[in-house]
Amino acid sequence: MKHIQEMLRHSTITTTMDIYTDVDPELEVKAAMALHEMLFN
Repeated sequence: MKHIQEMLRHSTITTTMDIYTDVDPELEVKAAMALHEMLFN
C-alpha cells in the first residue's frame, strides 16, 4: 500500500487507505463465499 501511496503522491498512507480499502458489502460476501468454496469443496 505504501508503494501505491507514493505513486499517487498522497501525503499520508491514511488518505490512500481511506480511498482504496472501502469494500462493497456485496463484493465482500462474494469473496467470502469464494474462499469458503476453495477451502471446503
